[in-house]
Amino acid sequence: VASIDTRPFVEPEHFAQLELKAPAPTKDDMEHMEPPKVIVPLKPVQVKEGSPVLLQATITGKPRPTFVWLKDNKPLTASNRLRTRYDIPTKQVLLQINDVRPQDVGEYRIIATNPAGEDSTVGSLGVVPDKTRVDDRPFVPADKFRSLEAPEGKGPRPLEIVPGVDIQPFVSPDKFRKLDHVEPSAKE
Repeated sequence: VASIDTRPFVEPEHFAQLELKAPAPTKDDMEHMEPPKVIVPLKPVQVKEGSPVLLQATITGKPRPTFVWLKDNKPLTASNRLRTRYDIPTKQVLLQINDVRPQDVGEYRIIATNPAGEDSTVGSLGVVPDKTRVDDRPFVPADKFRSLEAPEGKGPRPLEIVPGVDIQPFVSPDKFRKLDHVEPSAKE
């Protein structure tokens, strides 16, 4: 009996939002809470296409905030090109983008949240196109083909062009007729 496959074609967990969750707050954290505060905001960055870039801001808060990254006010989706981390000693929130592409251009926002409040900072990313010139020189020097065009001592090879449809088979049909009587081999 055939059944309908009801599994989703795309698995939603692969589109997880890029966020850094804070560990559970300690009793001391809860007694001396401080709302998140941006000390050093994100800065506008220009980077060459294909290069890596590091977006960073310094944000404090007690208990340690949870950080959510947005791009153009939409949740930034986790991928193998994006990595985020929080450096506890320096209080820096970092977003590393490897192999920057034109579609990475936009406004990036970090939202820091803890039980005491929320703060955020915004910075832009610009991508400078990679204008690496394509080498259009021939790979093989043109004089290497001279012997093919006109063998030494002779004129150019004649090229016979016959208009119409080629009715000559590429492979002899007799070769296929021999295969008609062969049993297919068992595949394991």
